[in-house]
Amino acid sequence: MQEPHNLLNSFCVVLVEPQLAVNIGTVVRAMKNMGLTRLRLVNPCPDVDLERTQIAAHRTTDIVEDILIFDTLAEALADCHRSVGLTARPRKREWIVSTPRESAARLLQRAADGQTVALVFGRERSGLSNEELSLCDEFLTVPTRADYSSLNLAQAVILCAYELFMASDQARPVSNEPRVPASSKLRERLLAQSRHTLSAIGFFKSNASAGVLHTLARIFSRAELDTSEAQMLIGVFVEVLKFADLIRRGILDPADLPDATVHIPPDSEEG
Repeated sequence: MQEPHNLLNSFCVVLVEPQLAVNIGTVVRAMKNMGLTRLRLVNPCPDVDLERTQIAAHRTTDIVEDILIFDTLAEALADCHRSVGLTARPRKREWIVSTPRESAARLLQRAADGQTVALVFGRERSGLSNEELSLCDEFLTVPTRADYSSLNLAQAVILCAYELFMASDQARPVSNEPRVPASSKLRERLLAQSRHTLSAIGFFKSNASAGVLHTLARIFSRAELDTSEAQMLIGVFVEVLKFADLIRRGILDPADLPDATVHIPPDSEEG
């Protein structure tokens, strides 16, 4: 079992398109203060000199030297089991939105169970786009005064990191053999396979595909699928596609197939 504060090693901070070295430096300093060590940058400004980040973050060479850079947010999240995006306000009713304090113990429990958790922060001026937020599994919002709600990047990071640090001695593994959660990359593969299969069998009507796929993505996220469950669902969609191909090629006659509607009898009253 990991030592309590070592659970923080299971978290990575992801900054989307940071523009200034000084902003990255203040984020690094906030991470160092609160025990976070893993930083990922998505498409940073070409002018950013990572060596200059240490001007704003003294004695943080260990974090700076291990910074990972990605072209897209999807690539940055590919090996993560849970991704949490920071947003100023919830934009969709079905989103799982909580404060850093409300979510800290729950996210640390994931770390105790061996999961990698990404904390995703948007651009300094405009935050995360709807498309980027759609890649996240849940969302954090920091309560502030309604008439002055904006936080700078380092403030947002340190508020989230502080709550994790303070709660990090409470999380413990729930079992000796925890479920292996499906990675973001595997869930993207599942969604891609479902899109391909549903399109092939003519499930989508007019322009409804985007809405259907968005709903499926939210279902998969809320279900918290483990690796074997996600792989099984991929297999189901593949078999449906093969079956549809047999019909298309005339090897199977649809008239010979059973009724597609499943009839479930109503519950009988006892006594």
